[in-house]
Parts: sequence; structure tokens; C-alpha cells
Amino acid sequence: MAEDKKTLDVEERMDLEAWFDLHGDAVAAAMFPDDAVPEDFEVAAIIKRPDRFVARITAGDTINLLKGFNADEMAGDVQTDRELALQLALKETDLAPRIHAYNQQDKWVLTEWIEGVMLERLVKEDNATDYAVELGSWFAEYTDVMQRHGGSNASDWFSYLQRYRKYVPRLDYTDHRSILENFPLRTRLIAKNDAYLGNFLLSDDGRLVGIDFEKAQLKPYGWDVLVTARVLVRKFPHMMLELTEAIVEGWGQGTDCIEQDEFLELSRIFASSSAFVVEENYAVRKAQADLSEQGAANAP
Repeated sequence: MAEDKKTLDVEERMDLEAWFDLHGDAVAAAMFPDDAVPEDFEVAAIIKRPDRFVARITAGDTINLLKGFNADEMAGDVQTDRELALQLALKETDLAPRIHAYNQQDKWVLTEWIEGVMLERLVKEDNATDYAVELGSWFAEYTDVMQRHGGSNASDWFSYLQRYRKYVPRLDYTDHRSILENFPLRTRLIAKNDAYLGNFLLSDDGRLVGIDFEKAQLKPYGWDVLVTARVLVRKFPHMMLELTEAIVEGWGQGTDCIEQDEFLELSRIFASSSAFVVEENYAVRKAQADLSEQGAANAP
């Protein structure tokens, strides 16, 4: 696994064998800094995509998870920075797998392997409210950690949510304008910004563990709770009232600006207004909007 500085194209770069030809020695050294690498060093791909891969590494009695990002694309820089920043911020908690090693230049992160089951496979109608409470509690603890990395920008929830219409034109909160304009919004925090239930694990020892932080982004205080409530409501629309109440109960607070009962009302408005809006070509629309804003900013 000699370290070679040759350049790989996108398809080859995310091939595990080629990747390990370049970086395998560094990964092995990170796993066993003081000992010889066991001969039964095995790598099993979990995810392989053009922009990244995720693999399970087994060597002797040691099991780790390795995530590598495409070093030949700008997106790889962003994804690596986000994943790494969140993993380091959470390293003293039980909210995420413990980070063991990383290489920011070569864009890989090595963490402990968590035995568990994806929440997406566990959440059923008869237990959805229980898991909603647990998710709310996870986000409350996560937010306590992230408050030290936040910022401030005064606004209100109607003005903020209406911005998403440039990405999803059918999304409209006008019917709730009078309420949302009275819900002030000030603090932004680094949100996980990924409500997919498959990116949470229920570990074998009963912990709820968040994984995959490459979508992390500065968002309003409480944002993760809103988008996760929406995902739950999409799965069980007839349980909208119970699910939003449960996740806000687990969250146990409002925001820095509004009380808990107001935040519950906000979560219900958000879920009912956006859960079933078809987000066709969201990525394309967002890219076009971002380019348009950049062009306007650069115009003479």
C-alpha cells in the first residue's frame, strides 16, 4: 500500500483498491500507531459513490469505520471540512462515533465502528412517538454543544422560510404569515441538517448515535427538530399532532427567542406546510439560485 502522489480521476478515485494503494499505509498506521498491522486487514465497502465512500475495516480484534471523500472535486473539500468539524466538536460526547484519526489534505476520517441498527428500519407506527422523543433529546444535547459555534442574525421565521420558495416554488407559508412573523429568529447554530432516519443508529448498548455530518450547515436554532419532525410526519401523516408534540417534548425547550409551546406550533406549521410539497429538481434549482446570487453580487 505504497503512498503515491499520482492523480486519480473521479471514477477511479472512489474505487477502494485504488484508494488504498494511495492512502492505505496512512490509515493502517492510524489504526495501529504502536503495533504491527495484523495480517488479516480487511476492507468492506458499505457505500461507494463518485463523491465519497464509506467502508468497514477489520484487523484482528479492531473494527473501525473509514469515510473518504473525493479529493479531486471542490465538494470533497466542503464535505470533509463539515464532517471533520462536527466529529471533532462531538468527540467528548456519546452523540456520534468517536473519531480516531483524520487527514484533512487527503480527505478521510476514521472513527470507531458502532454496532447497531439504522433508525429508519426501527421506526414503526406503534413506536414512532417514543423515537420522536429520543430524537428531540438527541438534538437538545447536540445543540448544547453547538451553541459555542453559533452566530446571530435577527429575522423572523416567516422571512426565513419563504426564502426556500426560490428552490421549491410550491412551498408557501403565506397562510401562516401573521403567526410566523411574530416568532423572532436570532441565533444560528451549526445544524446537522440531515433528517434522514438512516443517519441515526440505535446502538447495541441502547444509545442513539448520529452519523454522516457532511451536510452540516449554519441554520436557525431548532432547525434540526423541525426538519426531523417533517420526516416523521411524512412517514405517518395521520400522527402529525402526536409526533410533533413528542419530538418537541424530547427537545424540552423553545428557542432562544420563543417558548416551547410556540415552537410546537411552529413545528406543526412547518410540517403541515412542507411535508408533502414535491421538491422536484431541488438540487438544480438551488444551484441555479446560488449562481444567480453570485452573478448579482459580482455585477459592476
